[in-house]
Amino acid sequence: MRDIDGDVLAFSSGHTIRMIAARWLGLPPAAGRFFFCRPASVGVLGFEHNNRAEPIIRLWNYVVRSSE
Repeated sequence: MRDIDGDVLAFSSGHTIRMIAARWLGLPPAAGRFFFCRPASVGVLGFEHNNRAEPIIRLWNYVVRSSE
């Protein structure tokens, strides 16, 4: 994904997204078990200072709750 210019949108199960987050940070896939992933939540991966050598997790487990 890092070789793609622009934004990428991915939908997946929590287990796969957790593994992708771990790999994004340079961790082994099994390290995904350390990332709790809420159902129907949003996560955003990015780069510190827009530097591709500095991957970060910008947002994790974001859920909008309705007022009802």
